[in-house]
Amino acid sequence: MPCAYDRIRTSLAYIIIASIGLNNESGLINQPTFRILKFAQRKNTFSEMIDFRHMRAVGIDIAENAVAVAEIRQRFGAYTLRAANYISSSTPLVKDGLFINLSELTKNLRLALDQASPQAIKIGGAHFSVPVSVVFTHVFSFPRELDAKAIHEGIEVQFSEYFPFDMESAAYDWKVVQESDQTQMVLVAACDRQYVDQIVQLARSLQIEIAGIDIENIACSRTVLPELNSIDTALLVDLGPRVTAISIFGQEGLQSTLVLEIGCDKLNKLIADKFSITYQQADIFKHDLPTMDKTSQPYRDALELIYHHLHPVVEEIKRSIRFFEGSRKRSVESVIITGEGSRLGDIGEYLSKKIDHPVQLAAPLQRLKPQQLVTEDLATRHATAIGLALGGADRRFEANRYTINRYIDTSIL
Repeated sequence: MPCAYDRIRTSLAYIIIASIGLNNESGLINQPTFRILKFAQRKNTFSEMIDFRHMRAVGIDIAENAVAVAEIRQRFGAYTLRAANYISSSTPLVKDGLFINLSELTKNLRLALDQASPQAIKIGGAHFSVPVSVVFTHVFSFPRELDAKAIHEGIEVQFSEYFPFDMESAAYDWKVVQESDQTQMVLVAACDRQYVDQIVQLARSLQIEIAGIDIENIACSRTVLPELNSIDTALLVDLGPRVTAISIFGQEGLQSTLVLEIGCDKLNKLIADKFSITYQQADIFKHDLPTMDKTSQPYRDALELIYHHLHPVVEEIKRSIRFFEGSRKRSVESVIITGEGSRLGDIGEYLSKKIDHPVQLAAPLQRLKPQQLVTEDLATRHATAIGLALGGADRRFEANRYTINRYIDTSIL
């Protein structure tokens, strides 16, 4: 017979669960609340009812010339950025997705964690990502009645036909992204496992446990996209330094991705040649565009260069929207731009006119409680790290997570 103390603990659990449901500031679907409730009905201890592992998480984003880290705490559906840091490097750290300066990368990552603001990030485990530029995707169609095991077996049979590596040397994950009465569409995301192996070696050297390895654009989407339960689909344009990623997301998560080798770094040379300045001066000029006089001739000349450079991106955005809406019979309701290039002049207004869709500038801090650790202007640099941490801090992001190392035993590497 349970004692009075046990009954008090059980009652306390119901109060906490009710608070989660009533004070959910994140706006996410509350379905997981009911799963927790069912679990609580058969558990009597507080620690068994609440999974503390998913209340705090750390994200580590490794870019070509920088490292970003973020620690998120989740309490009753609200997210707080507890600490963050961004360390840039004077020498390249990554090229084509591969670590090329491991000693410098290791030093910078340790520095980023130890000198995070307002406090050092002490971690046992962390969430990493692989660049979207090294990830291949394909959508398979299977009969609706197939279960997960049968789907996986079907993917194994067809894998080599659609990916440039065999399944044994791949890191991959898959999810059902759309269903009908007869069929189910399954998106497989995969990369060569060397990109996972190098992360494992880096983490091991720093005694960091790998909580998961996600895909860069998916992690970023958790930070910058609106709540997908409130819209049908959204298109995310990430204008990065070297590549531009165009991704479509639905309530089921990632739907498609296209990567173009068109980045903002190439603009530096164009601007340098146009204004007869150095490459470094062009980079400063490029980042000063938002504060320049929009009626000045230099501003207009720079915008003309940028628009011409991004013309192929515009055409691919339009093509992606047409293809998705035609093949899936669903509308793209929202277009969001993020990345370094998203703040160059009036990019949002320009894209909106060209693609005939409203375009919004990403707000990477939208899910977080008000805080001053990262300003909105610098938040884009932290977007992927924050998204990785969000995915680890709350199970409700599971639909929009591809654990690329799911079928790899990283403990034996």
